[in-house]
Amino acid sequence: MKRTPGLRCTIGNHPARPQIDLAIATGLSKRAVAERFGVSRDVVWRHGQAHLTAEMRAALKPVKGIGHCRDHLRRKWKAGEFPKPIAVSDRIAFREDEIDDWLASRPRRNATAGTR
Repeated sequence: MKRTPGLRCTIGNHPARPQIDLAIATGLSKRAVAERFGVSRDVVWRHGQAHLTAEMRAALKPVKGIGHCRDHLRRKWKAGEFPKPIAVSDRIAFREDEIDDWLASRPRRNATAGTR
């Protein structure tokens, strides 16, 4: 009996797969991801269900309140632009007071810009 192949994940071989994974993990809508990368919403949904584990989603998701993913923060702390993490068991953590100081030192966006 000949086996009929199922649907293949077209995102798996897509040249922008890392960006697609990041967009899915950060919660961008399926429609927006599909339009941005030229694939269907169904393909985006299937890829997210079949290939993005909870660990991958957590690793790609922005750190709460910071607005940057862990990889970006790692580059920033290695460059001395972000507080260094501390080791807690097999994980890393940040001192809340250092993060608060870092957030306070950043320029704020003017929420009323362009309004009269």
